[in-house]
Amino acid sequence: MLLDQGDFETAVAALEGVMMLAQDAFGQEHWLSIAALRDMGFAYRQMGMAGEADAFYNEAYAMSAALLGEAHPRTQHIAELMAELFSAASAFEESAAMREVIVANYEASFGRATC
Repeated sequence: MLLDQGDFETAVAALEGVMMLAQDAFGQEHWLSIAALRDMGFAYRQMGMAGEADAFYNEAYAMSAALLGEAHPRTQHIAELMAELFSAASAFEESAAMREVIVANYEASFGRATC
């Protein structure tokens, strides 16, 4: 809600609090801690700070992949956010590479689509 209202500083402060609370209560490798990292990435993306967003997304992706696996829907969602970030930052090769990873993970889980 704060991001939608354009109150980025308050939103980031609130998300940092959530992230610290999740890490203190559950540890860094718990899904809620990973989701908090993902949400920090999203907040920085909304603020136009691609480098910071990328750092949070990368950490969340690595931790989610380690905890849940690369093909897990939650991990795939973070990969999709990363691909969107790359595309918005005109890093089209990186975006395409991430989308290839996403497709490969879905194919590994569900098989190749046939028409």
